[in-house]
Amino acid sequence: MKVYKYSLGEPGPYHYEQGIRLPTGAKPLSVGMQGNELVLWAAVDPDDQFAWPEVFVIVGTGVPYSQPGWEFQFVGTAHQEQYVWHVFHKVADVMLDTQAG
Repeated sequence: MKVYKYSLGEPGPYHYEQGIRLPTGAKPLSVGMQGNELVLWAAVDPDDQFAWPEVFVIVGTGVPYSQPGWEFQFVGTAHQEQYVWHVFHKVADVMLDTQAG
């Protein structure tokens, strides 16, 4: 495994989604600001195949991020001057999971 950095773009507006193609089995580790760019660090095996894009939801403090039927895992918080960004990994469509059984 190696730690790689992936761009989540320039934050804003207060709620947005960003898709990133990560290798299968990638584990998001943390987020932070580099200049005006929000970045994600993930543990990856660079020899793994790339999967469908993983979706990350970025929201400002006090902004809702939940969506009916979806599960989210908190990845981290990043500070940008007076703004604070919270990043969640959109991991599963709960409705699809329950319908499959």
